[in-house]
Amino acid sequence: MSDELVRAAARRRDALRVMEDLALVRRWSAAGQVAVVGAVSYDLVVDADIDLEVFTDGAPNVSDGFAVAAGLAEHPQIRKVRFTNALAAEDQGLYWQFRYQSDDATDWKIDVWTLASDHPGPLSAWMVEPMRLGLTRNARRMILKLKEARSRGEIDGVASIDIYRAVLDGRVDSVDGLRRFLGPGYKPMLTPWLPSSVS
Repeated sequence: MSDELVRAAARRRDALRVMEDLALVRRWSAAGQVAVVGAVSYDLVVDADIDLEVFTDGAPNVSDGFAVAAGLAEHPQIRKVRFTNALAAEDQGLYWQFRYQSDDATDWKIDVWTLASDHPGPLSAWMVEPMRLGLTRNARRMILKLKEARSRGEIDGVASIDIYRAVLDGRVDSVDGLRRFLGPGYKPMLTPWLPSSVS
């Protein structure tokens, strides 16, 4: 197994331990149906990030979210909590960010969006199964290499979804290739993109 794959597998195990320690899925299930999304869901973890989407009956409720957030904030390894009401914005949801310091002093960022179950999208939950189906071993390795380059500061401000898009649709295999694929005017934005082989 390549070094990138070994590192990603180890980081995903760390992420799952954090989730278990916080009982994240159980806690947020009180607010709605929980989907583990992002890099943890398709084993492409490089940065210390965990992402959840929580789907509610009707519009997300601020009070319900804060009830869960208050319980999490009492955990001794949660160091910071942030909230944004984006119901009237493009995201159409409520956002919580938690910072968890693990025993090895890693600063984990946990992003949670609460969203209506009839949210029009695009949604990270839409990505999970297509990504799992579309990722070959070589594509996984290339994505991880590019994400590690981003973590080292070699690529600035590139959203993970655009790295996935570049590798899976554009067959990009280098940092320079990623820059060419994205173009000089690139900036991250919401996109309904799914891997073309299964979209």
